[in-house]
Amino acid sequence: MTKAPPKFNASSSAVAIEVRGAGSPDVNGTYARTPLKSCRSEVFQKPGTRLAIIKRGEGRNWAIVDLGGRPTGSVDKGDYKPAASSLNWLDSSIGNSLLRWRPQALVLYEVDSQMSSTPLPPEVGWQAVEAILPAPCVTTCGFDITPASILVGRIPGSRLKQVAEASPTSNKVTASIYKPKRTASAPTLPPLGAQVSYGSSATHEAFTGQYGSVSFLPAVSSPSMKKDVPGEIMMLNFTVLLSRQSFHTEWGWIMSPDDLNSNGRRVIMDVEIGSPLDRWNAWQLVRGRPDLCVRSGDQILKSDGRWAHYDTELESSEGFEHFPDAPTEGFARPPGVGATTIYLELGRIVRRPSMPSPPRLEGWEVGHGLRVDFGAEMAGKWQQDVIAWALVLREDIPAGTLGAGSAGKVECNWHVYDGESGKVRPISQGLEVGSLIPDPSQRSLTVHLGTGIKTGRTYSACIAFLTADGWSSFSQLSRSIYLRKSAGPVNGILALTLPDEDVQVVQTVSLMRAVQRAEPARRNRVFFALPLNVRPCFTTPISSQCKVGNGAEFLSSIKLLTLPLVLRKGRPKGLKVSCPEDGGNVLVVDETGSQDENQHRALKLPGVNVEWRLMQGDFIVRINGLSGSLPMVEELTRDPPILALEVLRAAGGKIDEASQIFRLNVDYDEKVSKHVEEVRVHGLLGHTDAQLAMTLVSSDESLIDQSIAQATKRDIEIYRQLYSTAPDYEVTSQNLDEGLPPNPILQESKQRVLVLRRLRAVAEYKEDSSSAGAEQGMLVQACRVLSWALADPSCDPEFLIQKIEEFQQVGGGLIRSSTHAMVLKKRAHFQSHLWWWRQRLKQLRKSIKEATDDLLSCERSERKENRSQKPVLGRTMNIVEARNILRQKLSQVDDFAEELGFDLAESQAVYKRNTTGAKVVVTASGEVVLATKTFYPERTLELGEEQGWW
Repeated sequence: MTKAPPKFNASSSAVAIEVRGAGSPDVNGTYARTPLKSCRSEVFQKPGTRLAIIKRGEGRNWAIVDLGGRPTGSVDKGDYKPAASSLNWLDSSIGNSLLRWRPQALVLYEVDSQMSSTPLPPEVGWQAVEAILPAPCVTTCGFDITPASILVGRIPGSRLKQVAEASPTSNKVTASIYKPKRTASAPTLPPLGAQVSYGSSATHEAFTGQYGSVSFLPAVSSPSMKKDVPGEIMMLNFTVLLSRQSFHTEWGWIMSPDDLNSNGRRVIMDVEIGSPLDRWNAWQLVRGRPDLCVRSGDQILKSDGRWAHYDTELESSEGFEHFPDAPTEGFARPPGVGATTIYLELGRIVRRPSMPSPPRLEGWEVGHGLRVDFGAEMAGKWQQDVIAWALVLREDIPAGTLGAGSAGKVECNWHVYDGESGKVRPISQGLEVGSLIPDPSQRSLTVHLGTGIKTGRTYSACIAFLTADGWSSFSQLSRSIYLRKSAGPVNGILALTLPDEDVQVVQTVSLMRAVQRAEPARRNRVFFALPLNVRPCFTTPISSQCKVGNGAEFLSSIKLLTLPLVLRKGRPKGLKVSCPEDGGNVLVVDETGSQDENQHRALKLPGVNVEWRLMQGDFIVRINGLSGSLPMVEELTRDPPILALEVLRAAGGKIDEASQIFRLNVDYDEKVSKHVEEVRVHGLLGHTDAQLAMTLVSSDESLIDQSIAQATKRDIEIYRQLYSTAPDYEVTSQNLDEGLPPNPILQESKQRVLVLRRLRAVAEYKEDSSSAGAEQGMLVQACRVLSWALADPSCDPEFLIQKIEEFQQVGGGLIRSSTHAMVLKKRAHFQSHLWWWRQRLKQLRKSIKEATDDLLSCERSERKENRSQKPVLGRTMNIVEARNILRQKLSQVDDFAEELGFDLAESQAVYKRNTTGAKVVVTASGEVVLATKTFYPERTLELGEEQGWW
C-alpha cells in the first residue's frame, strides 16, 4: 500500500531561506532545504557552492559556513571568495557527511539559536565572524511561495527552472522522461561543430586526424568508383588476421607488379585459391560480411602494427639465423616453423557519406535511464537517403575504479544499442546487433535506454547512419550525462512538489516496462557489427547480411560440408555403402566399420564439431579420383591400400531448404573461423589523409612531399574557418600544431621524408675509396639493399640470390668483420632457400594435379573402349604415357608430402591402381567380379623404353 505524501508544518520547516544584505556578497542568495538534518534541525545549501546554513550542535548557534574550508589564497576577511562547486546533496560523491559540521569549516556569520522561537534560523541578530560587516538579514520562504519564484535567476541552468514550474501531478512527472530538457550552460554541440557544418568532408578530415591513427589508399581507378554515386571519396581501413601452420605455406596474396616497380606500394592483384587469405575470404562470406573480404585493388598499409614501407618485410625472418645452414643443392624441407600469424591493415577506396552531427543525450528525471534524440537533419545532405541508424555509448570508468586510469588499463567501455532486443550491450568480439529503422512519417527518432546501463557512471553517445553507399563513420560524442545512483528529481527543493518516493518507484518500474515495449523486435532489420576499437569520427559499422546475429550464422542455412578424407589403411573393415533410391552418382554410408582411431580428429567450428572421419549418413562423391556410383563400388571392392575420399555431410538449416556446398580445410578453418570475428579496426578516412597513407609506404619521396603539401593546405583552410582569421593573416605551423588536433598520419609522413632524405644522402655520399669511412659506408649501403630484397613481397628467389651476390661483391672482406652483415647474409641464404622450396611446391602441386587428371582421363577413355569395343577419338596421350609422367612427378615429392596432403594421396592411389595386377569390373548384369586379364607393370616399363618416353 502506497504511503500518502507527508504533510509539513509551516512553523517547523521552510522551502528555502533567503539571505540578503551581507557584507560578503557571495554569501547572499537562496539556500534550498535539503532532506538532511543536523542536530535535529534542517540543513540548507546554496546550490552551486558549499555554503550552508547549519546548526552547530544541540543548543548551539546557527551559522552560515563554508563547509569546504578557507579557499586557497584567502588571507583576511576581505579576500574571502567561496569556491564554486557544482556538487549538491544528490551527488553520490558528496554523501551526507559533507553537509554536516566539520572542524575545518569556515564560519562566516552566526546567531544564537535562542533568538528564534522555531526550529528555523532566526531572521535577525546575526554577527560577522570570518566575513565582512554588515551582517545579513535572513528571510524564511513559506509554502505560499512557489518553487519557481525562488529558483528563477538563482539556481543556474534552465532545467531546474522548468522542472520547478511543472505541475506536481503524476502524469507530468511521467511525461518528463519523454521530454528532454537541455541546459543552456551545457550545449550539445561542441565548439568545433558550431563553426564548421557537419556532413562536410573538411570536418570529417579535421576530426579523423585526431582519431584515425591508421590509414591507407589503393588504386583510385577502382571499377567500383561510379561517378553517379552521391557519396564522397574516402578510404575504408580494415584489419585482417591470418594464420597458418608454418612458414612453409605462403599467405596467398599476389601483388601488382606495376605498383611494386613504380612506387613500391603493395597493392593486391589476386588471391591464391586454398591459401590462408582465401580461407579468410570464404569465412567472411559465410559470416555475411563481404566488405571484410580482401579484393583486387586493396593496399597493405600495416603489418603487425608497423607501417608496411616498401623496405619493410611483411613476414619477418627474425630467428632464421638460428636455423641450420640451408643446403646448397636440392629442395630439402627448410627446418623450423617461423611466424604462424600476421595482422594486416588494408585500405580500399570507397564512396561513403560523411559523419553526422552528434545526438542529443538526456537523463531521465525519474528513475535510472537515458534518452537519445536524433533525426534525419543530422545526416546533412544525405538526410533523404538514410536507411538505418547505429547508436553506441561511451561509459567513462571513474578514476577510483579498479583497473582504470593507469597505463595499459581501460578508462572507458563502449556499448552498442541493439535495435532487435531493445537493450544496451557491451561491444564484444563477434557481436552483431540490429540497427534502428527510422519511421518514414517522422523525421526524428527517440530512443530510451534503461536496460544494460549502470548508475554512478558518465555516458556520452554518438551515431552513424546507413545509405545505399554504405555506413558513415560515427559522429562526435554528445555531451556527457552522469547517471545518478539515487533515483529521483534533480534537486531536493522539488521534494515538496513531486510524489512520494514509493510512488516514484512504482512510476519508474512502469516506465521501464514502457521503454521495453517501445522497441519491439522487427524482422528484416539491418544488422551490423563493430570493431573492438571504437573511435568517434573514424570508426564505421561493419555491414552484415546475417540473420541470427551471432557466430551460429554458419549453420543458419543448410550446408553440405565437403570433407577431403584420406584413409591410410584402406577400406575400413565392416564398411557398408548403398546407392540412393533415386540413383545418382553418390554412395551413402550405411555403416562406417572400424576406422583407425589414430586418424580421428574433430574440427571445432561455430555451432558444430565436425568429426574428420566417415560418419553414418555421409555422401561419398569421389574415391581415388573416380566419380559415379559403379566406378566407386569397383574401387571399394578392389580394396586399395589408400583411399582418398571426397565426402559431403549435411549440417544446419532445414531439410526442405536449398543447400550450399562449403569445402572445409582441416589445416586452416578451425583458427580462421575464430579470427574472422576479431576485427580491431574498421573506419573511414578523408581523401587527403588517405593520399598521405598511400604515399607514406611508397618509395617515391616526391609523392610524399606532394601529399604533405596538400594536407597542410587543407589544415590551413580548416584553421581559418575555425578561428575566423583575417585574409592577410599568415597561418604558421605553430598555429596548426596548437589550434588543431594532432594528425598522426601527417606526422609519420614528415618523419618518413626525413628518413628517405637521410638514406639518399648516404647513398650519394662519395669519399676517397681508400678511406675506412668510405668502405664502411659501402657496407652499410649494401646491407640496406639486401634488406630491401628480403622485403620483396613477390618472394622471388632469383631476385634475392642476385642481391646476395651483389652484397658479397660490394661488402667484400668487410662482411666477416661485421656481425650484423654476417647475420643478414645467413638470413638471406635461408630465405632464398625457403622461397625456392615454396616455388617448387607450387610447381609440383600444379604438375601432379595435371598428371593425375590426364591419367584419369585415359582411364575413362579406356573404359569406354572396353564397353563399346571402339577406339575413342581425340585422345592426346595413351594410358601408358600418362602413367609414366605421373610416376616421374611422384618421385619428386619426398620433401613436400606434408603440404601436398590430399592431392598427393589421391595421385598415389590413382597411380597404384594402374600398376596393380588385378582389376575389378562390373558385368552387364551388375555383378562385381575380378578381371581375368592380368596387367604386367614390367612390360609397361620395357615398352616405354622402346618408345623413348624416358
